Amino acid sequence: LIRDLSAQFKQYGLETGCGICAADTPLDAYRIGDHASAICKDCQAKLKQDFDQIIERNAFQGNYFTGLIGALLGSLIGSAIWLLVSYLGFYASIVGFVMAFLAQAGYRLFKGRIQKGMPIIVLLAVIIGIFTANTAEIALNLMRDPDIGLSLAESLRFAPQAFYNSELFYVEKVWANTGIGLLFALLGSWGTIKSLSAETKGRIYQIEEIQ
Repeated sequence: LIRDLSAQFKQYGLETGCGICAADTPLDAYRIGDHASAICKDCQAKLKQDFDQIIERNAFQGNYFTGLIGALLGSLIGSAIWLLVSYLGFYASIVGFVMAFLAQAGYRLFKGRIQKGMPIIVLLAVIIGIFTANTAEIALNLMRDPDIGLSLAESLRFAPQAFYNSELFYVEKVWANTGIGLLFALLGSWGTIKSLSAETKGRIYQIEEIQ
């Protein structure tokens, strides 16, 4: 297929070039992370040097604690979006993706360490974000119920009891709704978590010649 396409492209007057610098020079095929590309020797050497520097920097820079703070802040923003979608009566895995994206963005913004703990922290932030969104939704329902008549502060104080106080709440229903939310969130965030795991293992920084 590639040979046929190359021949067709040449008929259109298109020239072969390095996938990075576009130079018309002898090329070799390489696997760069999970992608294949035809690049020249000079670009391969420079890319490998850049990747080695990134791996070395990631091994010593960053802090898990500050990364956790950033991930939690990002997930809280995602919780607000999740709360809005849930209020409209929907569950959507795309919101789980957004929450994971915001959590990892917060992790990086707060200089989190790019090591094996990163995907675990981001996943934990997503789970906490779902519980936060469900707790906030319960609090809003308590506050809006005219028969209960609680203030915002009182609603926020009572809402966490919905997960364990069977005398005041339908605990089974609360956990069922939370479980559905977690399922959709995990489905939506799985791709991001998998990508972060590959990054921390250095896979995206691997260059291998394809024979």
